[in-house]
Amino acid sequence: MNPTTRQSSRILGGLAALALAASAFGGCVVTPEETSWNDVGTFGWPAQIGATMHYKVASRTMPQDTAVTAEVRAGKAEYEGMYRLETINNKGETPGVSLQVHFRPTADTLFVENSLKHENGLSARYALVAPLERGRTWVADYQTTADDARTPSMIATVVERYSYWKLEGRGYENVVAVKYVPVSQGGERQEWIRFYAKGIGLILTVKNRYPISSYPTGAPPEEEDRIVLTETSVVH
Repeated sequence: MNPTTRQSSRILGGLAALALAASAFGGCVVTPEETSWNDVGTFGWPAQIGATMHYKVASRTMPQDTAVTAEVRAGKAEYEGMYRLETINNKGETPGVSLQVHFRPTADTLFVENSLKHENGLSARYALVAPLERGRTWVADYQTTADDARTPSMIATVVERYSYWKLEGRGYENVVAVKYVPVSQGGERQEWIRFYAKGIGLILTVKNRYPISSYPTGAPPEEEDRIVLTETSVVH
């Protein structure tokens, strides 16, 4: 069995969306033993001030943007204890500070405010929660109702783990794939699948959209946006 076939076969089994996300990338995939990955902070973006990441963008919704550079900076006072991920697109544009990604990696939770622009609407304040076990589910975000009650708005599920995965010619050890699905969706359904590599952070995000006709037929989704890590200053 060649690596690409092996990779796809690991991902299927009811996870067609994940298969779409991974099938375009060749490389050896080995699923790790079913032991818990408990140190969530090591899967977040790097906490070293000045660390840089370069992402390649493939987007149907933002076709004018093809690349993003992200640099880790100290957080502002209103985000005490959090780091800021400042992004610049291929036109040299950067969002205002309040719209940029802010994150705080801890041993048991990766806290995140906002998301990369090219992730196109993902809201997951509790992006990762320990332990990272295949099939584990948690509430990734909440919305506040008119009476100040908090109700779940985004559900996260660990859909796969890899001890080694090769993404566009670069190998990563200990990669976890997490799917984020909004709780309430009208019309077309959508989801985001993030791939995090230990010691590196986010290496791939794929946003999928299911046509209305896919329910209850189970038709596969259509990929809408993709952002891929191509270069980083982080040594692993």
